Amino acid sequence: MHDQLARLVADYLNEHPVHAAQVTGAEPLRRCFHIRQATWRPWLTDGGTGRAGYVGQLDSDVAVAALSVLTDLQQATGAPGRASVCRATLQQWAAAMVANSFADRDLIRLWVAVRMWGSPTRFGPIQTAQGLADPRCLGALRSTARAVVDGDLIGAYEQFALKGTQEPYSTKWFWAASLASPTPEHRALISDSRVNGTLAIIPDSGVNRVWRKDSSGYRDYVDLLHRVSATVSGAPHTRWVDPEKVEWLLFDRPRPRARTSHSWTTEPCFHTWLTNKGSVS
Repeated sequence: MHDQLARLVADYLNEHPVHAAQVTGAEPLRRCFHIRQATWRPWLTDGGTGRAGYVGQLDSDVAVAALSVLTDLQQATGAPGRASVCRATLQQWAAAMVANSFADRDLIRLWVAVRMWGSPTRFGPIQTAQGLADPRCLGALRSTARAVVDGDLIGAYEQFALKGTQEPYSTKWFWAASLASPTPEHRALISDSRVNGTLAIIPDSGVNRVWRKDSSGYRDYVDLLHRVSATVSGAPHTRWVDPEKVEWLLFDRPRPRARTSHSWTTEPCFHTWLTNKGSVS
């Protein structure tokens, strides 16, 4: 069914020039989020001592590495007390992780930054601390990062087990680890309920078929989006849309108050466009 999804993506981009400009070309998406540093610091310092949900004292070396993330992130412009976590930072730290042979400090730093990026508020800090306090933490991060870098997504999926982290956050870790390679051919991808919801609109691509909750299902999902990218980027469409941007189109939603369109584009997102089409053939 990748041909059908590729055709829909190509049709959508042809009809929506602002979104097309956003996802076409070799320049990666910025994908930045802000965190409130004061919210995260207690959980990274001592596991949230004195707070509901206290996870226990963190290993001192783990805490030092985790806190260094707050020190090294760029401060958000015009937002005192907030820092920016962007794709470029994750890519830089993923490359450092590989260059330093998956050293403990680099694994912790990338993991904490990924959790900040993927869950900047609400339960993100406590769930991150739960993972850092888990005795399996470094072993799970190291084995799965190595597997992702080696192209073994099934192995990464089967080996990942960490308290406080379920899907989709495990796939965010896989994606971030894969950023160590600058080429999108080796990119792991994120999957969550938004992505699944978009795929479910398309006949013959329901969650049970495309995104089974197992290792082979994840591999098939990543393979699907890579094949869609190749089709959309080739003739007759000739738009370079890498697999990560296909994933973003599936994920993308406007803010709740905007209802169906982004304020910065006045265009419907891909999900809304598919929904308005009704039965997709």
